[in-house]
Amino acid sequence: MTVSVIILIIGLCLTVWQGYALHLQEPRIKLTADAATTAAYLIVTVSFTLLWLCHQRFGQTLTSVILFTVVMIMTLLLVVLTETRSAVLTTPILFFIYFIVKFRRVDKKIKNTFLVLCLAGVVITPWVIQNRIKEISHDISEYHNNNDTSIGARFSIWQSGWYSVTPSVLGQSPDDRTRKAREYIEKFTRYNPEAYKNVMYNLHNEALEVLSLQGILGLLSLMLFFLTSVLYGFFGIRGNSNGVFFVVVPIIIMGLTDSVLIQGNTVLVVCMALSLCQLRLSKTEPAAMT
Repeated sequence: MTVSVIILIIGLCLTVWQGYALHLQEPRIKLTADAATTAAYLIVTVSFTLLWLCHQRFGQTLTSVILFTVVMIMTLLLVVLTETRSAVLTTPILFFIYFIVKFRRVDKKIKNTFLVLCLAGVVITPWVIQNRIKEISHDISEYHNNNDTSIGARFSIWQSGWYSVTPSVLGQSPDDRTRKAREYIEKFTRYNPEAYKNVMYNLHNEALEVLSLQGILGLLSLMLFFLTSVLYGFFGIRGNSNGVFFVVVPIIIMGLTDSVLIQGNTVLVVCMALSLCQLRLSKTEPAAMT
């Protein structure tokens, strides 16, 4: 497990280096993914998997706390470079929750110090891309006058996506969905150009994406996966038996405004992360830091 931790940390360091180099060429990095949003989701998934392995190997020790800090800083830096708002807003909070849950038995002074550090991440990370954050309220307020914006396009995509849903067990083809969604966009959203272009790729909502293509059975399968994973992960936190919770919950949260599991490569990484989050050295909690 030590070798796995070292390899993943080296990989994360190299990703930061590559990400910074790419950032000098383009404002939003996407690394080897198809989009900056996908890169952000994969970074978060791999980072929390690494934290689980670190915790299993080093327990609630100073080494584990230091590694947590290093991983958190590198992850937040990469997420900021992607400028993916859902990831920027949720990832620092998830790190804060992770620290509270996993480092309950560390020295009180050290715990308070790192809790302050986590809270700083919650405040500073969104501030770094404050222009992107401010666009949210601006786009919402301007939606009825100008819907050709990032947030405006999402509203139009969600509306047209819901309109395109066929109440069937097995769903419909992507071409049928795109045709119906574009009909709605032309008639009811003032021909939103951004939505019209992007609706053929995905509906920017995990549940709506699956429902529109795979139908009722597809949606039930997705909801069952989420529900069982969250419950399994929650009880895994209590018994220190798995780290599934902090892999699945980010996917669910960020899936509210995007389609996270739309690509085979992304699903493969998530499956690998869930597998690694089953690894543990023993059934007992590792020794706490004194």
